[in-house]
Amino acid sequence: MSGKSLHICIITEGKAGHLSQSKGIASLVEGEKIIHTVNVNLQKGTLESLFRTSVALNHKTGKPSTDYLWEIAKKHINPSDIEHIEQNPPNLVISAGTIPSSINVILSKRYRCPNIVAMKPSVIPLDAFKLAILPLHDMPSNPPDNIIAVSTSPNECSLEIIVKDGEAFASENQIVKNERYWALFLGGESKARHFPPERVLKVVKIILEEARSKNCRCLVTTSRRTPSDFENLLHRLSENFSDQVAYLQIYSKNPKSTTKGILALSQTVFITEDSVSMVSESLWAHRKTFLIELPSQSKAKSINKIDRFKANLIEKKLISTISDDINNDTFSKSIEFEPNWESFTDIEMVKSAVNRLI
Repeated sequence: MSGKSLHICIITEGKAGHLSQSKGIASLVEGEKIIHTVNVNLQKGTLESLFRTSVALNHKTGKPSTDYLWEIAKKHINPSDIEHIEQNPPNLVISAGTIPSSINVILSKRYRCPNIVAMKPSVIPLDAFKLAILPLHDMPSNPPDNIIAVSTSPNECSLEIIVKDGEAFASENQIVKNERYWALFLGGESKARHFPPERVLKVVKIILEEARSKNCRCLVTTSRRTPSDFENLLHRLSENFSDQVAYLQIYSKNPKSTTKGILALSQTVFITEDSVSMVSESLWAHRKTFLIELPSQSKAKSINKIDRFKANLIEKKLISTISDDINNDTFSKSIEFEPNWESFTDIEMVKSAVNRLI
């Protein structure tokens, strides 16, 4: 361990999407670095809310004291993580979401180091962080200098990071690397979107037929949300396209993460609309990205955020959409879409802002 290495402490409550954002931000820090992830055992509820409110008061008034709040925080952190922090004081603290934000602030104050938050936390003011990375829909009207707005969520899928994952995935699954690949990431029912199996399968069939005509092969995966009836239909369909489907992952039978490996090998990516985080990952990997549209859940509170997220990326010509009424002819024209990469500045903007803190 080099004494010149930057010690980065990531605080997480265990949500995979939040942790991916924090790791993505940490990956953009230049120079030698040691990243340590601290899992906090804080659940949403009265206790967590009271603690977060106390941290907000500490930031505004200095009371309760930082030392007092740190003693409370330690009750929710593994002793081995506390020992690591005390022996290797952090030079930078990163978290995403609301629950980890309170311990982020306390650690930053205790060790007098800069801190970063992704997503807007509840209760704790944004000026408690040296840098806040927010989605466009969370941006205040007159943002201060410590806030930047991004079109996508930070993640670990920038191209230079996932190259090794692609090599490992190809070796493990006997994938020939010099062929052209399309990726299909197929999800399921979500709070904001329905997932009609027959309609989605129709789109998948058209994609596979087009891949056959263009001599492309496909890497296909379902997710933890994918319904079993759709997985069964997909498996039967793939048998009819065995020449095109180079890899099929039925997640319920093989629940492992293959996202980075698949993105590394694919040039074009199709994603069902329930997974906005996958869209961010595909764009960070600089892949031509298509959203397979799904019907909205009429009462879902998150519809507006998803629709604004999608509309912004379409307006910037970064993604295109595939509707379920598409046919082979219209799909052949749709696939000609080319993203306007000049309008995608998220990675460089976050990288520049992060490294200015160091």
